[in-house]
Amino acid sequence: MIERLRKRLIFLLYFIAAHSFFVGICLVFIPIEYFDLLGFQGYADKFFKVQGGTFHIVMSFVYLSAAFELDRSAGLLASTILAKALAAVMLFSYYFFVEPIWMVLVSGVTDGALGVLVAIAYYRYRNHDRGAPQSASPPLRQ
Repeated sequence: MIERLRKRLIFLLYFIAAHSFFVGICLVFIPIEYFDLLGFQGYADKFFKVQGGTFHIVMSFVYLSAAFELDRSAGLLASTILAKALAAVMLFSYYFFVEPIWMVLVSGVTDGALGVLVAIAYYRYRNHDRGAPQSASPPLRQ
């Protein structure tokens, strides 16, 4: 059971890393003219597009590190959950209070959902044996 939970969490972290890397590559390399299709009408700032893409690529390595260091660094898992939660809050805030861009809403839902999935998977992995009956005393050595 524990190995299945561990593999599920690692798979989820790999998926998030791949997703973030792909988004980063798209932000860096998609021509600015295509941003109109994503709901960013009249967007022309190439610097922040490339900066955002680079940030996504860097974060993909954080998510990979969390997968590789799963049993040695709870901090990387906490960073992953926090990054996804803060991203969702920022994206929802931007959508509802600044400008209702459909891709911003989709990104907020995606980041929020991924953060919740990681939090649940990590909780289940770390607490897998809490409900298992424990013996009153350790076995005696002979």
